[in-house]
Amino acid sequence: MKIKAAVFTNPNRPFEVREFERTKPEKGFACIKMIASGICGTDIHIYEGKLGTPFVPMIIGHEFIGEIIGIDPDDAAESGLKEGDKVIVNVAKACHECYLCEMGESATCQNLGVTYFHDIDKPPHVCGGYADHTYAPVSNILKIPGEIPPKVATVFACAGPTVINAVRCCGGLEPKNINTLVVQGLGPIGLFSVLYAKANGVKNIVAVSTGKNKKRTELAKSFGADYFLNLSDMTLEERIEKVMEISGKIGADCVIEASGNPEAFAEGMEMLRNRGAYLVPGLYSDRGEIKIKPHVITFKALQIIGSAQYSPDDQKKYIEFLRANEKYWDLIAGACTHEWKIAEINEAVDACVKGESVKAIFVNE
Repeated sequence: MKIKAAVFTNPNRPFEVREFERTKPEKGFACIKMIASGICGTDIHIYEGKLGTPFVPMIIGHEFIGEIIGIDPDDAAESGLKEGDKVIVNVAKACHECYLCEMGESATCQNLGVTYFHDIDKPPHVCGGYADHTYAPVSNILKIPGEIPPKVATVFACAGPTVINAVRCCGGLEPKNINTLVVQGLGPIGLFSVLYAKANGVKNIVAVSTGKNKKRTELAKSFGADYFLNLSDMTLEERIEKVMEISGKIGADCVIEASGNPEAFAEGMEMLRNRGAYLVPGLYSDRGEIKIKPHVITFKALQIIGSAQYSPDDQKKYIEFLRANEKYWDLIAGACTHEWKIAEINEAVDACVKGESVKAIFVNE
């Protein structure tokens, strides 16, 4: 039996579709048949050479939803997982020994690794999400309740836990206590931020974007954004003044930077109120330097929180959020604008690079 996978060979070069032997999973691992697997912005950064990798060639992808088709009986008994279970995979490998891991902050482990940083010439060959089957450590697998459609779980499989972790890292910032939230950018992280805020009762949700992708604007509206500030139609001063007006002249309680544009950072700081929180989740690649005014941080006593990863606990909270909000399932599924087969990898990546998709996923043949 074979596994079909899309192999990353070098930046800005076409992926190669290859076949690998499907073997019995070794102890501690499970073999999972793909149901749906997302294409993340981080994957595109890898493809474009903006984020280095230790192995080339390599099978990337970290938004994998599938069905367990092979697991050691002892692992099954210990984990509670079994063949036939629908699961979500976490590719982060925490050391569980460093200071931060001991503090319960495995998402920021000092020695964090990635399961798909793996030599594809050595069994089990495939540990990334761009494949119709993958192998994952049993400790990195979370069961999805049967009532949650796998496609729904896939759309924000990375963005959801990433945003949830960012809010948690801010300590004491409860969405229900936010009066005005600004979300810069309407990719998956921005859209989930809007949805998560709406579901948690945030009163004023302000979306800032170029407005070029009409589908993203439509989704943000359906997810609960109350106001839209268009970068093309408004000046910086007009955008800041509008946030002040919406917030009752004090500024936003929280700004989430989800655009990946370095120029957004200084603007977000100006939009915040005193003691406001600026969350910067999931920005992996080096997008360049910017000028900021440090005294704005000082005089406003701002909290600036970065959050690159998420922990298994954040994944659990994401699944719990989906389970508790069935009313949004159709809307979430609608954010998936493109579905591809693994063999169509290069068409899929090209669509993502051009910004044609909101969320693109692979589905199994």
